[in-house]
Amino acid sequence: MPVRAALALSLFALTLCAQEPAAQVAAQVKDIRIPKISRKPLLEEFLNGNSRPDMKRIDDFRQRQPNNGTPVSRKTSAWIGYDDKNIYAVFVCQSPPAPASQNAKISSVTM
Repeated sequence: MPVRAALALSLFALTLCAQEPAAQVAAQVKDIRIPKISRKPLLEEFLNGNSRPDMKRIDDFRQRQPNNGTPVSRKTSAWIGYDDKNIYAVFVCQSPPAPASQNAKISSVTM
């Protein structure tokens, strides 16, 4: 991995962990290998549960509130990769269910 890509990813990880005590951060940080990809990702490739097998998938996210450190309550996945010019990160996050009142407004038909 180029030094530039490693540095950028390290800074990103430090930014995310800056507010946690050092012992907790050390226990949560995992080493991952970011693969070099031959072409940039397109959002359309990740719709409907599809993914890019040449990118690294990460789905072991933890939440801060409520219950700091527990698995996320809504499924979240990320795919990362890099090429000669950029680092790519695609996040796919599950939306919360719409309230019943909103569903009724969406599904109602007025004539």
